[in-house]
Amino acid sequence: MMPACTSSRRGARLVVSARDAGVLIAAPQSPGEWNAAKIDAFLDYLLATHDIDRDRV
Repeated sequence: MMPACTSSRRGARLVVSARDAGVLIAAPQSPGEWNAAKIDAFLDYLLATHDIDRDRV
């Protein structure tokens, strides 16, 4: 479960609203070039640990 967002910034409110609507927002970060294998592993982790409809990814 994602922790509640306590920031009052506009973007943070958008995340809270999305969470309340049953939406998962994942924003991987990269300090340099993207690594496709790591992104695949990240997506696999999200699918394994959250109730995500695979048809909507």
